[in-house]
Amino acid sequence: MSGGQPKRGTVVRGIISEIHNFGVFVRLEGDRAGSPGTGFIRIPELTWEYFCDPADVVHAGQQVSAEVLDFDGTRGQVQLSLKALQEDPLVQFADRVGEVLSGPVVKVVPFGVFVRVAPGIAGLPHESVLTREPVMGEMVTVTIAEVDRPRRQVRLELARRVDRPPTTSRPNQHRLQRFQRPRNPRHARIAAMSAHRTTGAQWTGSVSAA
Repeated sequence: MSGGQPKRGTVVRGIISEIHNFGVFVRLEGDRAGSPGTGFIRIPELTWEYFCDPADVVHAGQQVSAEVLDFDGTRGQVQLSLKALQEDPLVQFADRVGEVLSGPVVKVVPFGVFVRVAPGIAGLPHESVLTREPVMGEMVTVTIAEVDRPRRQVRLELARRVDRPPTTSRPNQHRLQRFQRPRNPRHARIAAMSAHRTTGAQWTGSVSAA
């Protein structure tokens, strides 16, 4: 703190006092006991990990260290970030383009679904590549198509594998079926003629109208 106001980038300590769906209040060291806290952490600044409830990330009474982002003079609050003190998982993930990974669907949006492919990393296969809409929690196999670090986006493609069905017919099965004896005598003569031509023999008979 400098002159009663925090400096950006400094690290402060405090205790989680209240948790809401819009953010988390922190009672900083030096705050009076029982106050809601002069520190505030917005939901996106809690962690790099994907979560649904902020209570899954922090709990009341937990002691935390956070980086100062700004000071809101109107509310008298210090804007804090827990995420700023955590390693950005996208830094080491940027060189994994082309890898095939599996992960659960963690969010469904009108333009696609988000699939968690690593801790703190959720990518998007666009709706145009989806043959159907996966459901929440469904495991999906995808290929890392692009990692855009400036925009913090991971583009995914569905990984498809087509297994060729096993062959059950014998190599000469179709040839044997082709020259099976037909019921029509005329067809029998034509089939026999074809068989002789196939084997190199000369045909000496004649074909009459049925």
